[in-house]
Amino acid sequence: MTVQSPRHDVLRIPRWVTALDVLCLVLAAMMVRALLGDGYRVSIGAAIVISLRSWERIAVLVVVLLAIRQFSWRAVPWHVHVFRWMRSASAWAPLKAAWPPFALSRLLVLAAGYVAVTSIGFAEPRSRAAPNDFVDLYARFDAGWYFRIAAAGYEDAGSFDPGVQNTIAFFPGLPLLMRAASALLDVNLWVAGVAIVVGAFVWGLTYLYRLARLDLPEDEARAALMLLALYPFGMCYSAVLTESVFLLAATATFYHLRRNEYWSAAPFALLLGLLRPNGFLIAGPLALIALVPFARRRGWFVGAGKEWRTRSGVAALAIVMLPVVGMLCYAAYVQSLTGDPFAFVKAQQAWGRGKAELFNVLDARSAMIANQGWASYMRSFPIELLESTAALFALAAVWPIVRRFGLAYGVFVAVAVLPPFITLGSISLGRYTAPLFPLFLWLAAAVPAHHRLYWMVAFGAGQTLLATLFFTARPPY
Repeated sequence: MTVQSPRHDVLRIPRWVTALDVLCLVLAAMMVRALLGDGYRVSIGAAIVISLRSWERIAVLVVVLLAIRQFSWRAVPWHVHVFRWMRSASAWAPLKAAWPPFALSRLLVLAAGYVAVTSIGFAEPRSRAAPNDFVDLYARFDAGWYFRIAAAGYEDAGSFDPGVQNTIAFFPGLPLLMRAASALLDVNLWVAGVAIVVGAFVWGLTYLYRLARLDLPEDEARAALMLLALYPFGMCYSAVLTESVFLLAATATFYHLRRNEYWSAAPFALLLGLLRPNGFLIAGPLALIALVPFARRRGWFVGAGKEWRTRSGVAALAIVMLPVVGMLCYAAYVQSLTGDPFAFVKAQQAWGRGKAELFNVLDARSAMIANQGWASYMRSFPIELLESTAALFALAAVWPIVRRFGLAYGVFVAVAVLPPFITLGSISLGRYTAPLFPLFLWLAAAVPAHHRLYWMVAFGAGQTLLATLFFTARPPY
């Protein structure tokens, strides 16, 4: 009788072996970094310094660990285990769906931005943020503020003046991630910021695919990813801004809440409240996703089944409140700086944003159109027209989204657009609509398959045009 050796793909690998394999893989990457550059030097307090600058020493450490691993557990060799990870990652459906829209849209945007900068130039002279041309493309508009906060923290605002631009207008989520990535990867803050927004965009697309597959067939889910990536105002995903991270946090929170995976949803929900001033409003749609199923189980709706589970209900409520907790944490910090916990709201005035900005703009534009006609308005305010069109498109889609995907998805779009629309007028509204994933789920479901290509081409052309303006430091923003 022939005794067959156990197959590698059916063996259960101990956790300590997996941890050791991961450590060896990380050290191998550090060895390559040390070979090509300066390696790593990490300080832990004032007394402990870990230096990994010599690739030879790292190589010796890897060899020793691999020898210990080989003699301790030989069933599945290290290289077989690593190749299995790579094969699984390359075959993972969400990642396979995310790569094409990511690569196509980001190459398109960066090519347009590079050509625009080198051939058209900037509206006003500016200093470079990074020596590399493509890294410098990511340093546009508010990216400088996030870099400033990540590098030096928030400025002393003891004599806070809402009429003077101040760092407290920007929430700390992105700067904190930039500092963490800079320390972890041992790179400067600009490179760390680029890594954060690029990684968040890819990760967000994988979550969007998984979320879409809960309601849509395969072809429509893939179409939703492509429509979002090519959306005209999607050029903001190629700058160190919050849109990529917001897309990731929102899609991940929705996905995990719909699957009752509360621990997985928690960090993303907290991040929503730390990213932007209106992030805490997402608690509303999250409540609809998390609590309606429990209300059904308790019998509050016709046709309810199982009883509401108290422990699960408390967990759901806790997750729903995390965006508010994130905002309140920042408000407490602002209180310590200025004496006013909501000074970050007043700080928006320095950018010309008021409580009734929309109504002021409507009055002025109505008078202009009445006296000079629509053609004069479009010639005078083309960017405002584009931004307003994006906001109105999002608001007009709320009801179809509610009918197709439920109340939570529609409320998410409404609370993300209405407050800035009322207070900011048309300023920045285009990029505010970019990460509103229900728009693109609805478009993918509503547009016939034979018409989707036309939408994608039109979106891509619009994004190329807006990228040309954006990267040369011109509106829209």
